[in-house]
Amino acid sequence: MDELKIVDHHFVVGRHELRKRFGLDEWSVSVLTKPLYARQLCLKCPSDFVSGRVPLYVCRCGDLECGALTVSVTEQDGTVEWAEFGQEGPSAHTVSQSEYMSRAGPFSFEKAAYIYTLSPFV
Repeated sequence: MDELKIVDHHFVVGRHELRKRFGLDEWSVSVLTKPLYARQLCLKCPSDFVSGRVPLYVCRCGDLECGALTVSVTEQDGTVEWAEFGQEGPSAHTVSQSEYMSRAGPFSFEKAAYIYTLSPFV
């Protein structure tokens, strides 16, 4: 199992801060500043994206139409998995991936620990 930590509103999996690993600039902000997106990460409400994927980082303006770093989030047998990182807009029918994004993950989290980590943001 992987360990998810939140450091200064940024996602850290193991020893990797995802914002830095994906080359996101200072104009990208974690979705943890918006409780709705944190609830989507916890699978408590549906995604705003046609693809069903969940945003992790969005433009500082908060407009999803600017595009977002998204991930497929699934839950099965007490495990939550993040897979297939990419960039997309909410009405897009395709996801673009950098080379690093295509190689990142999947990450598996023990569900109870995962929910506990995200609970302050929902």
